[in-house]
Amino acid sequence: MPVGCPKPSVRAGVPPASDASAGSPPRGGPRSADRHQTGAGMPLALRRRMQEMRESEVASQFVEGLDYPITKADILAAALEASLDGTLQDALKKLPDREYSEPEELTQALNATA
Repeated sequence: MPVGCPKPSVRAGVPPASDASAGSPPRGGPRSADRHQTGAGMPLALRRRMQEMRESEVASQFVEGLDYPITKADILAAALEASLDGTLQDALKKLPDREYSEPEELTQALNATA
């Protein structure tokens, strides 16, 4: 071995680490084991948030698609006909029993029931 060259360290069956990976944390970061993962590998909190966003989009499209003015009874009938998610139907059932003149008014009432 030439003088001035460091002697390679060899452990039984373990290849030496490259300079780029020496001292680096394990892949995935130090907290990756702490996160709850779904079967698809997506953090559970992110998956839930994405579901909430989809539900919000469905609710917005439903509210915008109604013919105004509309009563609570007509809103519930339209929700059944549209086969909306049970969570949204439950929220609609909590609405005050009155007539809604525009989508913004219905959206405000829905937000107040949450």
